[in-house]
Amino acid sequence: MVLDTSSLILREQIIDNAGVELSLYKNEFGAVILSAVLVKQGGKVFFETDTICLQMFYADKISLQELFEATTQNLVTVLEDEVCKLYMHKDADIVLSGGQKLYSQF
Repeated sequence: MVLDTSSLILREQIIDNAGVELSLYKNEFGAVILSAVLVKQGGKVFFETDTICLQMFYADKISLQELFEATTQNLVTVLEDEVCKLYMHKDADIVLSGGQKLYSQF
C-alpha cells in the first residue's frame, strides 16, 4: 500500500506514449511499486507488484490491466488532482489507460 507517493523513488519509465504511462518505483522497503494512468482523465493508480508478475508482463503473457489485477494488496492508491485516495482493490472499478494491451503492443 502506498500512503505517500512523494517518498517513492523512480527507477524506470516503462511506457510513455499515446496517453499511457507506466512507471516503476521502489519504496524505502524495496517493494516494487508501479504507477499507471487511469482511463478517467487526470488520475493515476499506484500499486505494489512483484518481479514475477512484472516479468510476465514483459514477456507478453499478461496485459497491463491483468498486471494491475494480479496485485495481492487489498488497498491501492489513486492520485486524482493532487489528492491521494485509498480504494479496496477488488471493490473499485479501476481501468487503466491501454490496459488491454500487452507490453509489445506499446
